[in-house]
Amino acid sequence: MGQARTVPPQVQLENEPLSHLMRVLIASPESRAVLNRIYRDLSWTEKASCYARWAKIFRGTDSYVESGTWSISFLEADLLLPLKSERIWLDWDSALSALGHESEIKQTYEALLRRPYLPSLFVDVGANYGTHSLLLLSQGVPVITIEPNVECHSCFIESCSLNGFHPRLLACCLGASDGEATLWYPPLETWLGTTVLPTQKKLIQRGYPLEETRVVQRTLDSLLGDINPTRILLKIDTEGSELSVFAGAEAVIDRHQPIIIFESHKNESRTPLFHFLEKWKYSVFRLPWREDRSETALCLREFLEAQECNFLARSNVGAFIWSTGDGLG
Repeated sequence: MGQARTVPPQVQLENEPLSHLMRVLIASPESRAVLNRIYRDLSWTEKASCYARWAKIFRGTDSYVESGTWSISFLEADLLLPLKSERIWLDWDSALSALGHESEIKQTYEALLRRPYLPSLFVDVGANYGTHSLLLLSQGVPVITIEPNVECHSCFIESCSLNGFHPRLLACCLGASDGEATLWYPPLETWLGTTVLPTQKKLIQRGYPLEETRVVQRTLDSLLGDINPTRILLKIDTEGSELSVFAGAEAVIDRHQPIIIFESHKNESRTPLFHFLEKWKYSVFRLPWREDRSETALCLREFLEAQECNFLARSNVGAFIWSTGDGLG
């Protein structure tokens, strides 16, 4: 894959001698195993700190690392993630991101998965390297993984193979209609890929070199139109096209009232997003969401002013779908 053959630019590290020591420890299977055991016992907050501090330490280096795996635990399930020397800058970042990046989302998954009835289906829209999909697959939840950038697929497929998972991976983007779209993405930051011009222009302004490719576009309604009533957990992270994804999912929302975890940056798109969800009688909550929290739903003003970029939306009329297992997959 393209990322594996390219060395990314150097990242400015606050303490290069300490970063060098970490690279040395990670390079050896013996010392890496010790680090891995320590990591598995860290709290959510500590894992997030590890990601912020150590995820980029192999960028811009020619460090040799003996290939192997990194182990994480999610809800008592063990997962193996690949670490290959030729793409260690990417694999190490992905290994720490699985639990440490956007940990508020992962904690929300944990809370939802502890409910009496598991999701009958997880739909991972904008999956990138598929770390969210891996977590749900580890719990026996059926998953549809949607990622238009085929450069990301081989890493996800390899991780699934390591863990004995059989993924359903779709190479398309989602939008308001079936057809085609243009995908722009920085080749070394594929998670910033977008199909909307405003985000593309922002990436250019920030100095990212962009690749461009045509991709198939589907609606969620056309993908899920023939499924039976089920408990759907929907995650949407599409770098600016979230409203278009919602627009192509009205039948799914009407029929299934999925729980939705979605990204929304603080910009002009938040108002129409909120009104769309309001139309379908959905409330928006901060993350991490927990069953026992008494936090009230956000009003429009609170949503517009929120500094966070990830939220949970839950139907006010479809709670029964998640409180019973009768006929629900």
